[in-house]
Amino acid sequence: MMHILQIVPRLPPQIDGLGDYAVELGTALTAEHGFVVDYLVTDPAWRTDGSLPRVRALSMPTASALVAHLTAAAAGGPLVVLLHYVGYAYHARGCPRWLLDGLSTWHHGASLPQQRLVVMFHELFASGPPWSSAFWLSPYQRHLTSRLARMADALFTNSERYARWLARLRPEVRNATWPVLSNIGELHDLAHHDRRERALVVFGRAVNRAQIYRDNHAQLTALCAALGIERLHDVGPHVDDDVLRGVAGIAISKHGPLTKRDASALLARCTAGFINNGNGALGKSGVFAAFCSHGVTPVTCKRYPDEDGLVGGVHYLGLHDRIDEATASRVAHAAHAWYGGHSRRALAAGVAKLIAHPVLP
Repeated sequence: MMHILQIVPRLPPQIDGLGDYAVELGTALTAEHGFVVDYLVTDPAWRTDGSLPRVRALSMPTASALVAHLTAAAAGGPLVVLLHYVGYAYHARGCPRWLLDGLSTWHHGASLPQQRLVVMFHELFASGPPWSSAFWLSPYQRHLTSRLARMADALFTNSERYARWLARLRPEVRNATWPVLSNIGELHDLAHHDRRERALVVFGRAVNRAQIYRDNHAQLTALCAALGIERLHDVGPHVDDDVLRGVAGIAISKHGPLTKRDASALLARCTAGFINNGNGALGKSGVFAAFCSHGVTPVTCKRYPDEDGLVGGVHYLGLHDRIDEATASRVAHAAHAWYGGHSRRALAAGVAKLIAHPVLP
């Protein structure tokens, strides 16, 4: 029986994207493939609510403490360590040398060939203008990422751009790309758009939603008219009513933060969702993934580069596209099909294969 130890900075009940992703993946690996999955939390401040079994936490984020935990975990037999990596998740400046030193010591001292290190690169390294700290830290962050990639027995990521960079370092190992999972679950049986509420949903951080409403008043109003939208569902921390009034002519329901179950139920009955992902890739957006997995037509403020299997006008619509109800329905189905290729079940199958056959033939 395969034993996997996932390393994460934090787990639920704390809000943490890496922890949520690890739990979704671990649950599927156990349910679909019978793997035994444990978790090692590196943040000493994290506290459990008892909902997750098989969790241990470091008392201090040091290389020696990490080696001790990994050595103890491997004492029972073959072990796969699966690290979820973002530099800033393990060090305030994005340079977790302690983590790499600990992994290197354990990996080189592993007594069994079945003891492997697999790394999921959620991010690679920061970048920014010369007046930002990211600019000056980037070279060392890049060095650590390169070191980690060369150390790993197998690796995967959520971006084709990241995968190409990693492949140049390790062309001999399997290097897979799976865009991010929905952070509120998945739907398989979808209600057709004709049977859904004529509603647009916007959710996320308050600052992001406020920017959406301020910057896109006219376009959002036109979108609602084109799709016959009768209600806007605003989900998340409080946004001032004056900002929301910019979307004229429709009813507005302010929900505040919702549980995953309630957010999923809301999306299941909505027609469209709006997202502004800035300059980030859509395939790395949990909000975009949630829209796709629930059969909601994703609408963005702009066109993004065609990457990660996503094509503008096919898998999402831009505010400046020609939009009608038939097009919105077609796009929703295409987006849902795209998501199915890396759903929780598909991801677990891919990771299981990656673990079993890390080296390319």
